[in-house]
Amino acid sequence: PKWAITKLETAHNHPLVPQNQAHCLRPHKPLSECGKQRSSSSSSYGVRRNGGMFLTIEPPPPTPPVPQTTSIIAAQPLAPHYISADGIGNATRVILDYVKRMQAEDPAFFYAMQFVEGHPVGNVFWSDARARTAYKDFGDAVFLDDHCKRSKHELPLVTFTGVNHHCQPVLFGCAVIRDNSEASFAWLFETLLLAMSGQHPVSLTTEYDGAIQSAVHKVLPQTRHRFCSLHILNEAQCKLSDLLTAFPSLYDELVSCINMSDTIDEFEANWEALISKVGSGHNEWLDSMYNCRRQWVPVYLRDTFFGDEPSRQGCMSRSSFFESHITAKTNLQSFIQHYEKALDSCYEREVKEEFETKYSLPDIKTSSPIEKQGADLYTRTLFLRFQQELVGASVCTLEVAEEDGKACMYKVTTSQGSEKPRMVQFNSSDSSAKCTCQMFEYLGIVCRHILTVFGAQGISTLPSQCIVKRWTKNATDRSSDKKPDEVIRVKELKEEQRSTVEDGEQSQTWRYNSLCREALRYAEEGASSTEVYIVAMQALQEAANKVNMAKRAIGQVAPLAVMPITAQAPESAGKFYDGFGQ
Repeated sequence: PKWAITKLETAHNHPLVPQNQAHCLRPHKPLSECGKQRSSSSSSYGVRRNGGMFLTIEPPPPTPPVPQTTSIIAAQPLAPHYISADGIGNATRVILDYVKRMQAEDPAFFYAMQFVEGHPVGNVFWSDARARTAYKDFGDAVFLDDHCKRSKHELPLVTFTGVNHHCQPVLFGCAVIRDNSEASFAWLFETLLLAMSGQHPVSLTTEYDGAIQSAVHKVLPQTRHRFCSLHILNEAQCKLSDLLTAFPSLYDELVSCINMSDTIDEFEANWEALISKVGSGHNEWLDSMYNCRRQWVPVYLRDTFFGDEPSRQGCMSRSSFFESHITAKTNLQSFIQHYEKALDSCYEREVKEEFETKYSLPDIKTSSPIEKQGADLYTRTLFLRFQQELVGASVCTLEVAEEDGKACMYKVTTSQGSEKPRMVQFNSSDSSAKCTCQMFEYLGIVCRHILTVFGAQGISTLPSQCIVKRWTKNATDRSSDKKPDEVIRVKELKEEQRSTVEDGEQSQTWRYNSLCREALRYAEEGASSTEVYIVAMQALQEAANKVNMAKRAIGQVAPLAVMPITAQAPESAGKFYDGFGQ
């Protein structure tokens, strides 16, 4: 057939791929060695690719820095006089030199060092702008990994990690800790909160440790603290070696008791049967693990969001954020050389997953409009997980167990497999539902049992209360978030001032940190548009004049000045004044 061109549209009529994802497009993807050889031989004969474009292989562009956000990107540099090299070991000095250099390049880079009675103790924490931004979006579930420290590696590294909306590991911060004391971990948690503008995590997963437990209870009383069950079960093979010789099936029975118990009563019955088999009082380790069962046995933790399956905690794999870059002999100098490479690799994987989510369509397996909604709503990884539940709902049946007005209790049974029936409470007034499996509570995804009830009720779209933003494609979009009330912010500042004004030695440090934090918040708001920028600069000029007047009044030199207002970006745009972190 012949076609006639009737109109030419010169403007782009579709969204362009962001610059940091352009290298994910097929023409930009690196070829295999075979492909490169073929490309080389083809180009020598004038063969072109993609309708006229010569094939060129270029390295992907560097990932641009994450934009600063009002809520958490607030520089908290230590005042210059607060850092002292006296008494600091060589390893700590290497870290200090690194974090100082990083903060000079990026005022949103945070670092802190612990001092006791005016002397450094060697504990250092740091978090860059991208990590702090990630914490704002995904800091609800945090994992603390101190494997390097406990394994007596040369590098005593501790990391805070989590999972992003693609279920990928994401770094929140790093630290070098010199001991495993409660005081060190308490300082570490306090510093984490300081770096993250006081945002407490919903949950925190760590290894089983009494010092960490006490520090969490002291600093993070509202955070649900979980011990990683995989670490405990791995430790069981050593602690129960004598019993395993006498009872070879004991370990498998223990794992089944921990992971397969659906209710607390069922777990208690299974545990009692286990103890009766080996004899009570024959193992102190089993007794101690039972006493803290509410912090590691999945059935006790399903009412809290942890970002993973309770019976398949990913803390072992997720904790190894720098696994391929750290060995038992890795020192700090060598680690720093590979640190940014590891971060760039992680962020590159996120960019690729973001590209796949936005520019490719998943396979739809049912005719349910809820599946289409899920495909539009969730990231690719989370949609596939949600799709499993939706497909699983097709083999579920339900019956009314109890009905009381608009509230109804359903018994949902799976016709395939050995899964036990679940009870779903549904309220027709607001389409809310709650299942005894508690998948939505601990994972943030609607389970197949609730989806079965939704299907029976004719609900064709997920209610808003069933959607957790942190799993959606717009997880990092804060344009719709409400801005904090100014009165609340003033109250917070007053509370901070009351908590530090009594400490005369650190009062100047507090003022320095506080001004940097507020200045960056102000810059974020002031840069939102040209009109707002001009107003913000005028306000800065007025503030500079008032500060100079106040300094002259007390006999201080007043050199503070603000550059003239211009709507055009100067050559040095993107850099902060020397006063921010220099």
